[in-house]
Amino acid sequence: MFFIGIDLSWKDKKTTGICILDENRKIRSSRVVQGAKLLTAIQPFIKKTAVIAVDAPLTIGKGKGKLRLFEKFLLTKPFRPWRTNPLPPAFIKS
Repeated sequence: MFFIGIDLSWKDKKTTGICILDENRKIRSSRVVQGAKLLTAIQPFIKKTAVIAVDAPLTIGKGKGKLRLFEKFLLTKPFRPWRTNPLPPAFIKS
């Protein structure tokens, strides 16, 4: 079982930090990649991953609500059973 921590960059051309821990809290991978290569970097660990934690601002700009690729990804069908929501409370309709 793995636990993945991701510190996203603002743009695909900038760097994104990744740390992957195993169930014994040993670091299995720790590196910096270009944002566009994030999914490729974590692919070998995904099937056995229990938690993915993402550290990133949720919108671009001053509250304009523009989503990045990663936030749009969390809104897709595979994540709906877990009710993940990358939107800040101000953008969620009750």
